[in-house]
Amino acid sequence: MRLTRRDLLRASAALAASSAFPARSCWPAQPSVERPLSIERPLPWGGINLASAEFGTVPGRDAIDYVYPGAGDVAYFSALGFNCFRIPFRWERLQPALASDLDAAELRHLTFLVGEVTRRGHTAILDPHNFARRRIIADNWAHEHLIGSAAVPVHAFEDFWRRLAAAFKNDEHIVFALMNEPYGISAAAWLKTVNRVIAAIRGTGATNLLTVPGTNYTGAHSWLSSGNAIFAETKDPHNRFAIEVHQYFDGNSSGTTPRATSGCCGSDRLRSFQEWARANKLKAFLGEFGGAANPASLNALSDICQEMSANPDVWLGWTAWSAGPFWPSDYMFNLGPAPDGGLREQTQILSRYACPSSDSFWVWPGASVDCDLSRERVFGCGALTASLAFDGQRRAHSSQGGAMRVQGPLLDVLQAPDFTLLIETENFANTSLSGNIVTVGGKPLLARTAFGALRSTKESGVRTYPELFANWRLRRKSAVSIRRSTMSIAIGGTGCGSALGAASIPKLEKVVIGSGYGEGRIVRITGFADYLEGSALERLVA
Repeated sequence: MRLTRRDLLRASAALAASSAFPARSCWPAQPSVERPLSIERPLPWGGINLASAEFGTVPGRDAIDYVYPGAGDVAYFSALGFNCFRIPFRWERLQPALASDLDAAELRHLTFLVGEVTRRGHTAILDPHNFARRRIIADNWAHEHLIGSAAVPVHAFEDFWRRLAAAFKNDEHIVFALMNEPYGISAAAWLKTVNRVIAAIRGTGATNLLTVPGTNYTGAHSWLSSGNAIFAETKDPHNRFAIEVHQYFDGNSSGTTPRATSGCCGSDRLRSFQEWARANKLKAFLGEFGGAANPASLNALSDICQEMSANPDVWLGWTAWSAGPFWPSDYMFNLGPAPDGGLREQTQILSRYACPSSDSFWVWPGASVDCDLSRERVFGCGALTASLAFDGQRRAHSSQGGAMRVQGPLLDVLQAPDFTLLIETENFANTSLSGNIVTVGGKPLLARTAFGALRSTKESGVRTYPELFANWRLRRKSAVSIRRSTMSIAIGGTGCGSALGAASIPKLEKVVIGSGYGEGRIVRITGFADYLEGSALERLVA
């Protein structure tokens, strides 16, 4: 049985109910970092999921089993530059009986929170967090019933949205997210339901933007394999909708474990969905994603935000998971203040993309030169061709096959007393063949061995752990770092760990970077005027 974040919500709610959480927000009045003064927002929305109203068993007790976040929660993240807040809640609480009035007390809680968001000029996203099912009074809330079943017919879901839309219609700062993570229903059946609900919403006169999820937890990585390509047939008379997807970084993309498979897995998993959305001229919104406080996950947060920022023709924005007053302090994706009141690493990274202070916000911290070939972005040089001479014609917005000679500003970095060269690759051959990644004067400085490990110069004998050949086909990072004064050389790679040794350093002329294989491609090359080894190097390539 797949463990879901809903299971974690239930467990977290039990912890919250037995702990000393206050009933409403407990954030500090201000975050511990200043909001950047210059704002160049690459996407319309960069935001946070404000959870806790969906916690606990149904129906539950307000402020004991669940709670709506408060003004302090909104103020904290607003001060950090976040401008969009997804608000999960339970359908059963807002409308306890099907086809009946909305519960007045619950509607007051929701309206107050939405007002705290919109009065600051931010966007509130209403998210019935029900997974395309709900419990009902008739069986004393004992069982979940799928939308479209006899117990919860589609017209009951239409009625719910008709009432909710009437309460919040025509406010440009309020978005209607039709449903959180539907599962257990075919894409074709869910599309029919979606189109009926959209018609019901538009029938109220509401012109609000809608977000439309697919089935199978609306995963970006499984969008096509789940049959969700059919959502190109979504029908909205106002054509004001975006496709909502979710994407986590662990092995099965469920967001139930803290370990990301690599620091590049986010962009890898978005790619096929992103291409589908672009081909169908559809907008997209990433409603949930999250990373824990470990190197691979932190890199993956940066990577997925960079991917969306580089594709603004597709993405409207994102809301990261998660914050809210009922999360335990040690919850792996908690974005609220740390126990000491400080800013968590994940929140600091996300704030950088939600409210960038310059157009170089996407650059890896500490980089002197950053050449992102797949996204056609450069830092520290005027153009890609200022630092790289290509063997063959460059293709726009693509990674690069073949060899590249290092020149100009990037070559200057390699002449520093200390430097690190980071290379991202993809589609290496899934065979036990060795191949050079970096050569100097025709001799290897960094290579993949026949066992899938990385090695430096033959003279040094420095070699990392081996890595599965199949994993070399995924986007991954390899790095070599040199300190000339001590003749130190360190190397590291995703999944390979790092290794350290000593060797005479060749004169760095005629430096060539390539995959070593005809089918492999270079994605990104970054130079740092700094020496890294051990855990610092492993964090870079995680």
